[in-house]
Amino acid sequence: MNKTENLTRREKLYACIIGGLMYKNTWYGEEPPMRPRNKDGVYFSSEYKVGDLIITQTSIWRNHNIFNIGICDQIISRDTCIIRDIFTGRTCNYGNESFLSVQGIGFQYLMTEKQYKLWNRFWRACGKVDKGYYYLRPCGANFGSWGMSFDTRRKWENVISRHTFPQNILFRDMVSYLEKEYKRLKNIPGEKEKIRNKVAG
Repeated sequence: MNKTENLTRREKLYACIIGGLMYKNTWYGEEPPMRPRNKDGVYFSSEYKVGDLIITQTSIWRNHNIFNIGICDQIISRDTCIIRDIFTGRTCNYGNESFLSVQGIGFQYLMTEKQYKLWNRFWRACGKVDKGYYYLRPCGANFGSWGMSFDTRRKWENVISRHTFPQNILFRDMVSYLEKEYKRLKNIPGEKEKIRNKVAG
């Protein structure tokens, strides 16, 4: 049984934040961890911009709601932001508040429900073709009106391949494309770090 299968995505995000803070507090003895000493763990920053994951610094302790942690959609003033809930897309004009950005969260935790399902479909397709994820190890994603792209790398290497698909691609077509990529990547010797853009037909 998967230990997280009964958790909602919101609960998984919160668990990720708590786990990352616990790591930094345990390792460095910082409380709270405001400045990163390396790229590991989760930390807060008083600087934030549109698109960042932000937390309501005051009301998260006394006024629990779905907008305590969300995406900064718009900065109205120093103490007012429009916050977008990651999972429902709903927005809230949150005023009379101070905010912190949350850094160090994996990109997959910040996807919309639709994006997460597409990302999960790509993971399953890679696993079906490359069961050990040796040549097709997912490591990045981008979404837009043009479609979607996913990055993969070889295990233990920084050789990145980018795969672009229409968002309505069928699972079997994704698998068929990745089977060709798998054969190609297996025949390529180790290379210097670079990005190869590959577009699915």
